[in-house]
Amino acid sequence: MFNELGTNEDSKSREKETNDDNTRFTIILGTVFVMLPFLLIGKIEIGLSVGICLGASYLVVKLNWRLRKHFWFRAAIALAFLVELPLALIIPWHAFRANKITILPFLVIAWFVTYGVVKLFETFFGKASSSVDEEL
Repeated sequence: MFNELGTNEDSKSREKETNDDNTRFTIILGTVFVMLPFLLIGKIEIGLSVGICLGASYLVVKLNWRLRKHFWFRAAIALAFLVELPLALIIPWHAFRANKITILPFLVIAWFVTYGVVKLFETFFGKASSSVDEEL
């Protein structure tokens, strides 16, 4: 009888699914929002590369969401994006046809750069912040 009404676990799983759906929507909306100004000025290839960097950063943020309360996590994401930005602006996207296969290596590189910077910051600052969290 209690299962017919729904348990607390059911509501938690529904809430988790809703959060995942919101994250996907946020990633897509944020990437499109960043690409829009480049589309308006006629530089869609630059907008595409910046959107790819931003999408990779969003994925790393989603995977490490447990670290969101630490300032160094936000600083690591900003630093990774600043490292990726010159690479995104250097690649001559207009020189070749950009499709899923040609974009994938760049996306993987952007993801690994962002993930590496986050893990590097976690290695250096994670131990210090975890000891501060234990004292509180």
